[in-house]
Amino acid sequence: MDMQEFVTRNKAEFIEQAITDNLNKRRRCRFCDTIFYISEAKIFINADQEKIICCPNAPLCKGTIENWSLTLF
Repeated sequence: MDMQEFVTRNKAEFIEQAITDNLNKRRRCRFCDTIFYISEAKIFINADQEKIICCPNAPLCKGTIENWSLTLF
């Protein structure tokens, strides 16, 4: 699946609205095992023009928001 990174000045606002969570919370990607702040996530657009919130290591990592787990620290 080809995806292109979506670049916007309002990245933080877009992510906050999409997931209704604090950007300073940490998550772990189950694909690449990276621990990151939600604010570090990337936004990509797929072939259907849908915006998808992805792991900060995308496109090398295929993890999306559905593949993140909570961290306790």
